[in-house]
Amino acid sequence: MQSVASTYPEKPSRNVAPRVFAVLALILAGVVVAALVAGSLGGSSSSTSTTTATHAPSGPKDPYYVVKTGDNFTTIAKAEGVSTELIRRLNPTLDSQTLQPENCVDLVPHGCRKLAAQNGG
Repeated sequence: MQSVASTYPEKPSRNVAPRVFAVLALILAGVVVAALVAGSLGGSSSSTSTTTATHAPSGPKDPYYVVKTGDNFTTIAKAEGVSTELIRRLNPTLDSQTLQPENCVDLVPHGCRKLAAQNGG
């Protein structure tokens, strides 16, 4: 004769909290990964970034820009009121990702030459 316990299948646990937390943890992990990827790409890539202006650039304040820590072509363009494309064209030998502090970036043709002339070089 069979026992009563083996005749009826076990009922699943009604405690859904672990399942809900597992789903939430998975979603949170996905958000964190997406934020890390977006942060590492976040506008710093010169080959994939595009700049769309809502107004025409007003033009540079100076003929050159001296790079500060953390600058790239996009941050320089915004600070100086010029397009990133103009900066790329005027500085074909510079890489936006490897700019070093104290580098000179042309904002007009031969702008850095004017800085060199001011400094006696």
